[in-house]
Amino acid sequence: MFIVSNYFFNKILPHKTYCYISYIIISLMLEMPKYSVIKEYDKFEIREYEPSVWAEVKNKSNISSFRILADYIFGNNSKNIKMNMTAPVRIGEKFSFFMESKYGKNLPVPNNKEIKIKSYGKEKYAVIRFSGLTNDARVKKFTEILFSELKKEKIKHTKNSILARYDGPYKLPILRRNEVMVKI
Repeated sequence: MFIVSNYFFNKILPHKTYCYISYIIISLMLEMPKYSVIKEYDKFEIREYEPSVWAEVKNKSNISSFRILADYIFGNNSKNIKMNMTAPVRIGEKFSFFMESKYGKNLPVPNNKEIKIKSYGKEKYAVIRFSGLTNDARVKKFTEILFSELKKEKIKHTKNSILARYDGPYKLPILRRNEVMVKI
């Protein structure tokens, strides 16, 4: 194991670089839903997700929905437990946080009645991955590409797509993992 002294971080490595490296390491340690890739295509893939549990709110706005769910995992719940952040954050008609598997069905009850805890069985999704920012125009572009490819391959799907964001705002856009997914 390589041990680096504080001198390295405090004198040689600039503070912003140190913070950024720390952020990347932390993001790699986040728990994510488990899935298997069923089939890969040129521009997308078909995945089967294992059963999972999500905390969800109706998506009024991304910022307010995020704050409601963050408040829940940071301790505003029946057990006052602080839970770890996970990835991805799913954004669609609902705004959702994946819940850590260690809680199983023993998740604390949200104090905010807007939050619903939902369990999902195995599910199949078509997924297209992209990096960069997730503004409306880019999400629309990748949604249209995914729908076009699904039509070309004659794969039936639901009409509503979901944006999955794996990284926070401090990660360089070119390194961010984003996905548009649609249930098939």
